[in-house]
Amino acid sequence: MRIDYLSSSTLISDSANAVHVSAMSGALCRLGHDVHLHAYEGRGAETDVRDYYNMNASVTLLRYKKQSDEMPAWLGFLHQCFPSLRLGGLPALCFGGGELAGSLRGKSDLVFARNMYWAFGVRAMQPYIFESHSPAANVFQRFVERALLRSKNLKALVVISDKLADLYRRAYPDMKAPIIVAHDGADDPGQGVVALDSKVQKPFRDVGYVGHLYRGRGIEIILAAAELCPDLQFHIVGGQTALIEDFKSKGCPENVTFYGHLAPSSLPEFYKKFDAVLAPYQKKVAVHGNAGDTSSFMSPLKIFEYMSWGLPILCSDLPVLREVLCDGDNAMLLKPDDPQDWARALQALQQDTDLRQSLARKARSDFLQHYSWEGRAKRILKEAGYEEA
Repeated sequence: MRIDYLSSSTLISDSANAVHVSAMSGALCRLGHDVHLHAYEGRGAETDVRDYYNMNASVTLLRYKKQSDEMPAWLGFLHQCFPSLRLGGLPALCFGGGELAGSLRGKSDLVFARNMYWAFGVRAMQPYIFESHSPAANVFQRFVERALLRSKNLKALVVISDKLADLYRRAYPDMKAPIIVAHDGADDPGQGVVALDSKVQKPFRDVGYVGHLYRGRGIEIILAAAELCPDLQFHIVGGQTALIEDFKSKGCPENVTFYGHLAPSSLPEFYKKFDAVLAPYQKKVAVHGNAGDTSSFMSPLKIFEYMSWGLPILCSDLPVLREVLCDGDNAMLLKPDDPQDWARALQALQQDTDLRQSLARKARSDFLQHYSWEGRAKRILKEAGYEEA
């Protein structure tokens, strides 16, 4: 089956959604489907994109220049006449209903959409699955979203948490298509996972964080915990240079190292080194652009990557994260804003190899059972009514 994956991601970029769509496209390919990934053009040539994301070679990649490729002539002329006119998602909406729809007509069997504007243009001509990671942010987006969710061609709405599903059920009580809750996932490192038995034999020393440094990610908690645990080394992988320099300017413990943003394909060497990993989310969590708040309905990619590597996880105790993590079972859930609590947990792991091994084994087991990208893709298609490739 040919699946056209309509993404709003820019490839290459620093955003987590780009990792998500690359991984999901690859998972759909491994299930035997002919996947065409549509995205915005970012840094690098196509070969760079594939290397950066370790993208499945069978995925057909199509990249478009944002707005310039999307803009119809009449809208471009209007914008020239009124340069202060804010276009928002209008160029994408026109592109979805024009050139993109024309290229898919008679060729695509199913559209898998994370770009609501492009999906709006093809909604009347073929079946589609719409995936949302947050509610519509403004009146225009709500108009587009409402049209997508009320179309007879909608096979399913996919969301990333039970909390987000509840928001959509309340907003669209008359929606006919099923809502599928599919938390985010990760690829299985397979043989790359360091054997748990051998890992607990070495001294507990290296503590890792992988992700952005936006507001609410808890970097301040990591720095404070590092001061309380001077015998441990803290490795912070990710983040833009300006944010790293801002944290350093305020004072940074000597046992903390910032590495900046790295390609997803370069992360395995870090995960092999870590003895434990941190996810100190705060009660408000910003996303790409250091804006917004997803703390009530998020499904962070890093949690599933951590689980896939079979590492002891220390995570903030937030209601939405309890959909995946259980304190004392597959993670240690801690007070989001209390560095002392995080330091005590690290010291407990340092002293108790059985605890480290138990948490790591259960996290890895839960990942294998529930949170691989391939398992996620297969379940979504099945619940949307597509069982075979």
